[in-house]
Amino acid sequence: MVAALSVVGYHWFEHADQPAEGRFDGENSNYGSVTIEDNPYVELTETMTRINAAAEQLQAKAAQPRERRRRDRAEC
Repeated sequence: MVAALSVVGYHWFEHADQPAEGRFDGENSNYGSVTIEDNPYVELTETMTRINAAAEQLQAKAAQPRERRRRDRAEC
């Protein structure tokens, strides 16, 4: 998604999970990047950190002309 040139931005739905008893409307899910005890979901937060660090470079690479991307792949 980060490399899609039509994407302007992205975000995560919530920082913390919903309470164990759920929300007022009955929704009760793990949407946060941390638990209700403020403990991070390690795999999720590490992945988010890696993607966010590379986002600008991924977007710039996606904007390169197609021929240059082919040439770069051939050099790898």
